[in-house]
Amino acid sequence: MEPSVCFDRNFSAILKDAEKKSPAIFQRLRKKDSICIVDVGCGYFRYDIVLHKYFSRINPKINLYAVDKMRLRKDYSPAKFLKGDINCLGKKIENEIDILTVFNPYPGIPHLGKISDRFSQNVIFLGCIDWNKKLFLQTLEDNGFSL
Repeated sequence: MEPSVCFDRNFSAILKDAEKKSPAIFQRLRKKDSICIVDVGCGYFRYDIVLHKYFSRINPKINLYAVDKMRLRKDYSPAKFLKGDINCLGKKIENEIDILTVFNPYPGIPHLGKISDRFSQNVIFLGCIDWNKKLFLQTLEDNGFSL
């Protein structure tokens, strides 16, 4: 089975769970003019189509960013590629972010300690990992997140 097909099923469940836990936030996102999604540690960004499909159901106008320290693809469409670290995005994008995604980052979730309070308190964080759950959970804890 294609990795994107497996991811589609898993991501659907992750998104449904998040919406069940925070329905008011998702209602707010549906009413916004547009929403901003940032995929951290995007690598080859193999989940681009799935992310676009599900997030455009929440709000058809999305700004999707793929962030990584290395550019591994020529074209990241439908996302805009940002080379660098999540902590170096700049205030403009940082203040626009509604949803932050992290899927199978290596070696773990980047340290988010330099990001402003607005970012850390108001952004939906969605992530999963299939190769080292213990490391993933540790990097979540190191960044002040809880399940």
